Amino acid sequence: MHCVLPLPARSDVSSVMGLREEWLAKIDQQTEVQIDCAALETVSAAAAQLVLALAKSLATVGGTVSMIHLKEAQREDFALLGLKEFI
Repeated sequence: MHCVLPLPARSDVSSVMGLREEWLAKIDQQTEVQIDCAALETVSAAAAQLVLALAKSLATVGGTVSMIHLKEAQREDFALLGLKEFI
């Protein structure tokens, strides 16, 4: 099953904390999750941690996470944060 989750423009610690629980609940039966980064303004460590949390959760059921609609600078930032496999 497939699910698209939008990452908000501001992905700081306070906004991501609430998203994590919401997203984990939404992906309950999903095996493929795409994170839509179209609105994302800047890449933060909090956003990276959210991606990793989803990937870890999905890995237990053989699922995958990928990021879509990334700008080139965001692609580079996520790669520097060690998330190249998701872009």
